[in-house]
Amino acid sequence: MSRKALSIKITNRSLNLITKELNRHQLERHYLLRFKIIVCSYQNEQNKDIALLLSCDEKTVRKWRKRFSLQQEALIAYEKSEGLEPVTDRGLIEKIKEILSDTARPGAPPKISESDINRMVALACESPEQYGLPFTHWTYGELAKQAAKMGIVLSGVHLGRLLKKRLAPAQKQLLDTSKNRR
Repeated sequence: MSRKALSIKITNRSLNLITKELNRHQLERHYLLRFKIIVCSYQNEQNKDIALLLSCDEKTVRKWRKRFSLQQEALIAYEKSEGLEPVTDRGLIEKIKEILSDTARPGAPPKISESDINRMVALACESPEQYGLPFTHWTYGELAKQAAKMGIVLSGVHLGRLLKKRLAPAQKQLLDTSKNRR
């Protein structure tokens, strides 16, 4: 006995936005598959046919079809914008992506506190010579060694990832403000 596929209701505006997103070259791969599943589901395709067409598992099709189906009424209400301001296309596509995003996965809490990360950023901004070291620029490995002396134990690779995450938004903001000055 086969399962009955859930029907998908979607407005023309949302469908057009999804189709437009599918034509973008920089759409994230996971959204590409999920958007295609929704479009095929809207066209009343069966799960097994969609899975065959998109070269994925039927279970995957069922999962995203069900997730969208459970949220479709809320999406339609959001699109109608019962608030004061109308919903922009960007806002609507972000809401659709929110529905089709992975749920949070359980995991261990972070072992490095926010204050420790801030201390590492401050350390990276200081000169190694202030600590009596014979070089002028930090490497992640040397930063990790200095962090260990401060009681923060982590690898140079992990420290590099943390600093890149932390400094990237600040660098982007700095670049944006310098472009505006020109």
